[in-house]
Amino acid sequence: MIVNVLKSLFPQFAKIFGEIYYASDLANELRKKNRIASRDRFDRYFNLSLEDIQISNEVINQTIYHYTKEKLDEYFKLLIEKDIIQDYLRELHSYLSDISFERTKVLIESFMKLLLLDFSNCTNHKYLSSPKSAIFNVIMELFTNNEDKHENSEFIISLINNANKEEIGILCNLVEIIEIRFGRFKNTLKRNINLIDESDLESVELSILNKLEKFSPISNYLENEDIISIYKVWELLNEEKLTDYIKKLLEHSENVPKLLSLFLETYNSTNGYHWQFDNEGYYKYISRQEAYNKIKKLKGSTKFKMLDNRFKEVAVAFYLWCNKVDKEKNLEKRVFEEEVKEEIKMW
Repeated sequence: MIVNVLKSLFPQFAKIFGEIYYASDLANELRKKNRIASRDRFDRYFNLSLEDIQISNEVINQTIYHYTKEKLDEYFKLLIEKDIIQDYLRELHSYLSDISFERTKVLIESFMKLLLLDFSNCTNHKYLSSPKSAIFNVIMELFTNNEDKHENSEFIISLINNANKEEIGILCNLVEIIEIRFGRFKNTLKRNINLIDESDLESVELSILNKLEKFSPISNYLENEDIISIYKVWELLNEEKLTDYIKKLLEHSENVPKLLSLFLETYNSTNGYHWQFDNEGYYKYISRQEAYNKIKKLKGSTKFKMLDNRFKEVAVAFYLWCNKVDKEKNLEKRVFEEEVKEEIKMW
């Protein structure tokens, strides 16, 4: 009798007795149904208080099926403020395969908007990935779950066409993943699963390229959090236009450390955090000597003081790196964090 009860409560326990373990009893299904067999639900059955339940199943269902776009935006902002967005995403994950594409579109639009918010107060990383990474992963899964890939293409194109300049980096991130899965970048192999049909790829590319070029006169993409995705996508689709754009930006000395940030190499070692600038990727836009001369002119200037701290550090690290003498021939030069901290006081 007791054994039968245990087998019913804990499906995996039934496997010991050779009984079938159905897919419906997998982790997501157990969590969704609040089964005691779920690792995330087990403690609730032995806790006299429900205060630890951050997000109820009822609220999850409301967000999936009933909340308007405006109410979703408001609710997601609240989750950020309370630093429980990852708790919500973890609960939502159990329901992703059940969501219709019409509701998927509403959720994705809200998630895209959410990614533009400030996450600096979100320190709860108990689910390993950062909140932004977790949100983007959910967006990817929502697209992947939709079997109609042409429908995905049309929706992605509409997102791009309706995007503002703040959203361009997020969309380039999405397009970059699509391109990677089609093996379009160097050293990438084509995969069997993608978000869109290959026949729609050119239309998606044209949309993102048009948007990149439209916003380029009023945007400094080197400051964008998703600059790596922007750079890779634009370089793939129109390298000549990208080169012209970057060279124009480099007419202003304060943009040099921003470009270098795209190509520098940073490391954490036993000797501390350090920078290296051996990557020659920026050579097609500016020579090392010219970059050094422009950064040298920034010292003590208002332009330097107005830079974001991360760009200030890069400027000073590059200045120090160029002035470092190798102790041995071909020895890799390194600039350590302490050196930068000391030098930056004089800038």
